[in-house]
Amino acid sequence: MSDKKTQLLEAAIDLFSKEGFWNTSTARISKHAKVATGTLFNYFPSKEALIDEVYVTLKHEAMDAMFQGPAGPDDLEALFKQVYVNYVRWGVANPVRFKLLEQLKLSDLVSQETQQRIYSELSDTKELFRSAIRDGKLVDVTVDYLTALITVNIETSVKYAVDNKLKGKALDKFCDKGFALLWKGITP
Repeated sequence: MSDKKTQLLEAAIDLFSKEGFWNTSTARISKHAKVATGTLFNYFPSKEALIDEVYVTLKHEAMDAMFQGPAGPDDLEALFKQVYVNYVRWGVANPVRFKLLEQLKLSDLVSQETQQRIYSELSDTKELFRSAIRDGKLVDVTVDYLTALITVNIETSVKYAVDNKLKGKALDKFCDKGFALLWKGITP
C-alpha cells in the first residue's frame, strides 16, 4: 500500500472516530493526512469507497490478530481460546479502532459487496464450525447463529476490559474466565 493511501486511511480512521462519518469531509481527511485535497480521489473514487476501505482495513487488522499463534483446527478449544484472547487483546490495545469497527459494523455505510467480501474471507472458519457442529464438538445451532453468539461475547468482553482498564495479570485472568464462560456456552 502506498504511503499516501496509508496516510489517508489513518487520517480517516482518526477523524471518523473523533468527528463521525457525516461530519468529516474528504477535504478535511486530505488536510489531516497532509496531502493535496484531490489526492484522496486518486486512491478512493468516493467517500463511500474510503469508508469501505477503512472497514476492510480494520477487519483485516482484527482478523490478523485473532488468528496469530500456534493453535490449529485439531485442538478446537485451544484454537477458540487463542482467537478469543487475541481479539480481546487487540481491542484493548486499539480501543479507538475497535470502537470505529463496531460503529461501521452497525451502520449502513459499508457496502453489501464489502460485507460479502469479508464474509467470504471467513469461509474456512465457517467450515470449521460446520464440521465441529456435525461432529458434536459444538452446540447444534446454525453456523450464523453460532458466529453471532461468539462475536457478541468477544465484543462484550473487549468493551468490558476497555471500560475497566484491564491490563497485565488482571486482563489475563479476565480472558481466562471470559473464555471459560464462552466455551461452556458453545459446547454440548
